Amino acid sequence: MPKHFGAPLFGAGILLPLIASVAQAQTQPAPTTTRLDAVTISATRTEQTAIDTPEAVSVVRREDIEKRHPGSVVELLRDIPGASFSGGPRGTAVRPTIRGLGGERVVVRLDNARQNFNAEHKGRIFVEPEFLRQVDVLRGPGSTLFGSGALGGVMNMTTVDATDFLKPGQMMGGRVSAGYASASDKKRGSLMAYARPMETLDFLVGGSAHTQADLRHGNDTHLPYSAERNRSALFKVGINPDTFHRITLSALRYDGDEKAGASAEDLVGSRNLAVDRETKQDTYTLSWNYKNPADKLFDVQATVYRNQADINEKTRASVRHDTRKQTVNGVDVANTSRFSFGDSAHNRLTYGVEYMEEKQEGRRDGIPTAGFYPDATMKTTGVFIQDEITLFTDWTLTAGVRHDRFDLSPTDRAGRDGSATSPKAALSWRVTPWFMPYVSYAEAFRAPSLKGLYNQGVHFPMGPFANNTFVPNPNLRPEKARNAELGASFRFQNLALERDSLRLKVSGFENRIKDYIEQTVGATTTTTSNVPNARIRGVELEAAYDAGIVFASLGASKLRGDNRSSHTPLESIPAAKAVTTIGTRIPGTDLEAGWRTHMVAAQNRAKADKKSGGYAIHDVFVSWAPEQFNDALRVNLTADNLFDRYYKPHESAIYAAGRDIRLSAVIQF
Repeated sequence: MPKHFGAPLFGAGILLPLIASVAQAQTQPAPTTTRLDAVTISATRTEQTAIDTPEAVSVVRREDIEKRHPGSVVELLRDIPGASFSGGPRGTAVRPTIRGLGGERVVVRLDNARQNFNAEHKGRIFVEPEFLRQVDVLRGPGSTLFGSGALGGVMNMTTVDATDFLKPGQMMGGRVSAGYASASDKKRGSLMAYARPMETLDFLVGGSAHTQADLRHGNDTHLPYSAERNRSALFKVGINPDTFHRITLSALRYDGDEKAGASAEDLVGSRNLAVDRETKQDTYTLSWNYKNPADKLFDVQATVYRNQADINEKTRASVRHDTRKQTVNGVDVANTSRFSFGDSAHNRLTYGVEYMEEKQEGRRDGIPTAGFYPDATMKTTGVFIQDEITLFTDWTLTAGVRHDRFDLSPTDRAGRDGSATSPKAALSWRVTPWFMPYVSYAEAFRAPSLKGLYNQGVHFPMGPFANNTFVPNPNLRPEKARNAELGASFRFQNLALERDSLRLKVSGFENRIKDYIEQTVGATTTTTSNVPNARIRGVELEAAYDAGIVFASLGASKLRGDNRSSHTPLESIPAAKAVTTIGTRIPGTDLEAGWRTHMVAAQNRAKADKKSGGYAIHDVFVSWAPEQFNDALRVNLTADNLFDRYYKPHESAIYAAGRDIRLSAVIQF
C-alpha cells in the first residue's frame, strides 16, 4: 500500500474516540442523514439511497454545491473514490475518468441529455456549477441502462429549477452570488430570478460569468495562455397540469473564450502554437414525469433533447482556422411498474427505449476535414428492461438487459454498423439493519469512434513529434467490458453519540475488457488498434460520519490496469488516492469549518515520460450561513493547496494551480 495512505488509515483508527471526546462538552444534535444517504436514480433508474444501492454510486447534492461554491465541476468531484479528471488545469480541457476509463468510455448526461462531444483534447464538460442541483457518479459499467460508452461509468448532472429555491408560500425570489479566486485572479458572478405565479406554473432564469488571468503554479510561475472568459445562461419552466404530472422545458447555454493550444491539455510555449478558441454548447430538453404513489403500473420519465457543441478556433499566427460542430438529437423514455407475487416477492420492473442521432462536421479554412474530423452521422437505438425483485424483505435481486444497434455513416467512405447486448445482475442481502453485502456482474460496450476509424493526416505539425501522422484503422472492433464486483455497505446510528450517524461502503471489482481501443504515438505515426485483452482491478472505500458538532469523511481508491496481451501496464490508470475531511460546526456561530487532505501515491506503472510522483495537498474551508437570515446569506472562504505545493497530477502534462484563496458570497431574497 502506498505510503501516502498511512495518514487516512491512522485517522480512521482514532476518529471515533476523538469525536466522542470533543462532543462530550457539546450536545448539538446531529443530522439523521449523511452524504451517502442522498437519493439517486442513476444506478437503477428508480429512486434509491446511495448507501442501499448494490453498485458503487456517489452523489453530490445541492447542499454540497452551496457550501463549496466551486469554480468548476472538477472541484465538486475530486473527493469521489475511483473518479479523476485528465486534461490539466485549463477548464475546457477537462475530461472525466472513472475507474481508469475516460474519454468516450464515460457517459455524460445533463438533464437526461447525452453530452457526446469529444474532439481532440478539447474537453467534455461545459456547465456552470452554480446551475446544478445534483451530480451522480456511477462507477462501473452502465450500458444496461445508459447504452454505448458506459464502460467506466456514468456522470449524471441535473440543473436547478424554481422549486429548489422557493420557500413555502413564496411566489417569487432572486439570488445573487459573487466570488474571487487568487490563483488565476478569477472573478465570478451570477444572478437568478425565479417565480411561481400560480400553483401549476414555475420558472427560473439565470445568468453567470467569470473571467480569469493566467493560472499561477505552486513555484510562482504562470501557465501561459490559460486566461479565459466564460458566460452561461439557464432558462427553465415547470408546468404541473395536476398533482402527479410535471412537464419541464429547459434551455442551457455555455459560451467560453480562451487562449490556449490546439491541444488545450499541453503546455503552450510559443505564440505560433496558441489559438483563440470559442466554445459554445446549447442543451435543450423537454421532459414529462408522471408519478402517482397509488398507480402501480405507471411511473414515467420521458425526455426529448437536442444538444449542440461548436468549437471555433484560429491560430494566433493566423495560419489556420478550424471549426468543429456536433449535434445530438435524442429521446429517452422509461417506465416503472410495481407488482407483487404474494407476500414474498415484490417487483419494480423498469423498461424503456432510447434513440439518438449524432451528427458532426469539421472544417479547416472552410474545407471539410475528411481525414481528421470527418462529416458523419451515427444513429443508435436501444431497448432495455430491468427487474428489481425484493425477496422475503431481506434479499434484492436486480436483473436487466439492453440491446443496442448503431449505424455509422461518414459522407465520403464506407460506413459501419453493429449491435451489442449488455446484461446485468446484482444480488444484495440486508443481513442486519446496519450491514448489507452485495455482488454484481455487468457488461458494457463502446462502438468505435470516428477518430479511431478514420483519422489521417498530420497529428503534430511542430515540436519533438513534428510531422507525426495519423494512420486510420477502419477495422476497429467495439470494446466490450465484463465487470464483476463484490461490496458491502454499513450504516450506523447512535454509534458514539446520541443521533450521530456513520455510513461506509467498500467494494472490490475486476473489469475485463475485450478489444480495448488504445492509441499509440510513435516517432512518426499515431496508430489506433484493439488490445485483445485488458484488465482493470481495484478497491474503493467511501465513508461519512456526522455527529452534529463534528463531521468527517474518507474516500479512497487503488486501481491497477494491465494489457494482458503484451503484459504491460495500461497507462491511463490514475494513481492510488485518499481524500480525508474533518470539520466542525461551531455552536452559536452558524459556522462550519474544516480541513481536507488529498493524498495521491506515485504512479510508476507507465512509460518513463508518463510516470508521476506522489503528493499531498491540503485545503481549509469555512462556510457561514447566519441562522437569523433564514438561509438568505452564505459566505464561503477556502484556501486550496494551502501550502502552495508545486505538483503535476498523473495523466496531465501541465502542473496544477498553486495556493488558491477563494472568497464567495450568496444573497437570496
